[in-house]
Amino acid sequence: MTKHHYAQEAGIAAPAKKPRSPTLTPRLHRALTALAHTQDWISREALDRIARASNGPAVVQALRHKLGSPDAIEMQRVPMTDADGKTAQAGRYRLSDTHRAKAISLLEARP
Repeated sequence: MTKHHYAQEAGIAAPAKKPRSPTLTPRLHRALTALAHTQDWISREALDRIARASNGPAVVQALRHKLGSPDAIEMQRVPMTDADGKTAQAGRYRLSDTHRAKAISLLEARP
């Protein structure tokens, strides 16, 4: 049972829910704002910091869903050297030009 069910059984009004955006969570809003305001690539690590998350690829996946296309946010793997001197592939993202207008409208729809 949820806290709302318990409150209802006890005859107590359920706590008011915080209004949420019908389109974007705060995390998605922060990430999409960053992507929409640059033409450059944003590294996965930078996107994690911007979104205040540690799961940048999941944030990107959710944004692609909101934008209605898996091509809405481009992804590129670039070779890099990690802290142990080993070669790795770092991911980076950018908003596709064809989906920029839809991204802006999603950002403006947020209350």
